[in-house]
Amino acid sequence: MLEAARRKLVSVILPTYNERENIGPLIRAVLRHVPEDVEVIVVDDDSPDDTWRVVEDLRQELPNVRLLRRIGRKGLATAIEEGVRLARGDVLVWMDCDFSHPPELLPKLLAALEKGYDIAIASRFVRGGGQEYTFLRDLTSRVFNALARLLLSRDVTDYTSGYIAIKRSAYEKVPVKPIVERLGYVHQYGEYFIYMIYRALEKGLKIAEVPYFYVGRKRGCTKTAPSLLALLRVGVVYVLSIIIMRLKRALRKL
Repeated sequence: MLEAARRKLVSVILPTYNERENIGPLIRAVLRHVPEDVEVIVVDDDSPDDTWRVVEDLRQELPNVRLLRRIGRKGLATAIEEGVRLARGDVLVWMDCDFSHPPELLPKLLAALEKGYDIAIASRFVRGGGQEYTFLRDLTSRVFNALARLLLSRDVTDYTSGYIAIKRSAYEKVPVKPIVERLGYVHQYGEYFIYMIYRALEKGLKIAEVPYFYVGRKRGCTKTAPSLLALLRVGVVYVLSIIIMRLKRALRKL
């Protein structure tokens, strides 16, 4: 079974913005932990710190590393969507590029797909998972995900993980692009992930969760919520997202 997995091409998509210090070590770590048949696609939003230059230099040494430098286009969800369009793999993976998503978890995510699951999510909230946050960030994260489980589905514990392995056949049933086009604002943070996972549950896709421990970045600056005000803004957007989804589900039943 494992040998069959090694014959499939895995595309690992790394969306970056100002990750010069992290991207080189992360690419090397990814290549250490995934099967031989792998491509790494870095989608960089024209980082002022020249992250893309680091990747260009690495490509001279590592031919299975690809680079998309986006000029005039920004946003996490759109970067992932464009990376998927470039990807040639049967399996798609994406993750944060600051080492908060441990690359050593990749074999477990891929193994879950080989067991018959359509999607494997890295989760902080299943047994064995956890997170290294300040008290307020930890509380906000736990409360939001508890609310998502209450209003959406208890079949998933971590709706804001953002670390995923998904079969291409499954992705084609829940692509990111229509979500971005429909919601507009979704590109700013990780709310696209909430919508995608909820749609996957609605369509009956099999989802596995693999425990992991989230650690804060050691190098570079956070983009999601660098201040208390930004954290509250993200929280409001996330809560609105799940309320909208819950209301739409209720209206469909009328």
